[in-house]
Amino acid sequence: MSAGPSNPTPAPGRQQRTRIKAAGVAVMEAYLERSQNYNPSREERKIILHEIQAIPGCESFDLPRVSNWFKRRRDIKERRNSQTQAQNNSPYPSLTKETIKYLTTLAQGQSSPSLNVIQTWAKLLHANVEDIEAWLIEQQQDAMARSRSPVYHLPTPVSTSPEPPSQQWDISSINAHKIDPLHSPVIPAPMPNITSTPTHTRPPTFSSSHLLEAITEASKTVQNPTKLPTTSEEFEKMFEPYLGRIETIIQRNQQYLQTPPPCLCVFILTDSQVLTLL
Repeated sequence: MSAGPSNPTPAPGRQQRTRIKAAGVAVMEAYLERSQNYNPSREERKIILHEIQAIPGCESFDLPRVSNWFKRRRDIKERRNSQTQAQNNSPYPSLTKETIKYLTTLAQGQSSPSLNVIQTWAKLLHANVEDIEAWLIEQQQDAMARSRSPVYHLPTPVSTSPEPPSQQWDISSINAHKIDPLHSPVIPAPMPNITSTPTHTRPPTFSSSHLLEAITEASKTVQNPTKLPTTSEEFEKMFEPYLGRIETIIQRNQQYLQTPPPCLCVFILTDSQVLTLL
């Protein structure tokens, strides 16, 4: 006959350690329930240890084990107290930090849930319906405030100089502009063919000293229009430099044609009209 399977039994040393731990914890829990003292003094811990060691098989229970157990219980109590204090200070006492994380994820998919949905959330998160409703209202108000807040820009720095802003004129560009025949002081310049819509721009401002300097330099290059003669003496004086050239041209024409012309017509073009001399 083959032997049937047998259940493994734990080692005696392990069973003894388990019993010692359970017995020691029971004594310490009973003391904590009676006194509510999470930080007993050294003398009190010795009394607790003596009571534990009086249990058969728990003679090896030592004082450091008692001290470590009470230290762990103090840490757990402090964490619970801090969480409770945070919840009490919060406008939503039933919503913990972990609960708010889950609630934020749920609200992203449904920002305006119905009452039935809120009740379902409260049951799943172990929270109050009123706290969830108040939290949702606050989130909606914060979102509306962020959407209405204007965007602020840094102000443009303003110059603190007492002198008004001025621009330097290029004198050479003024001279070139005045010499251009299209801008003659007698014949007006042709109007350009403008097809685009004109844009109104504000003319630049200049200081009086720069304006006087520019006007003085520009006036040096402007030629006064020719004054028309009113008498024969003025006429002869005006065209005397050109008579020699005209006579030379006439002589060459006579030599070329070999016949004198019946009459002499001289056309002199001035700035504004044509004078004919018969």
